[in-house]
Amino acid sequence: MTKIDKKDLKILYHLFQNSRQPLSILGKKVGLSRKVVGYRINRLEKEGIITGYPTHIVNSALGWALARFYYTFQFVNPEKKTGNN
Repeated sequence: MTKIDKKDLKILYHLFQNSRQPLSILGKKVGLSRKVVGYRINRLEKEGIITGYPTHIVNSALGWALARFYYTFQFVNPEKKTGNN
């Protein structure tokens, strides 16, 4: 598992929001210089955390799990199902 600090998480968050923004703007949002942001992004790419753009983050490389929940409601009349009360 890769060591990630809060600055790296902020970089990942802002890249996920808009991966085409310049490093200078990303640096202002994160509180780091443009060169440091570029270095950290390159490190995250080399370690396999970022695999492409728009930013694809490998959750398992960070030790995160992904879960999806699907709900099926039983005994709901069609009016309540569509929201027409």
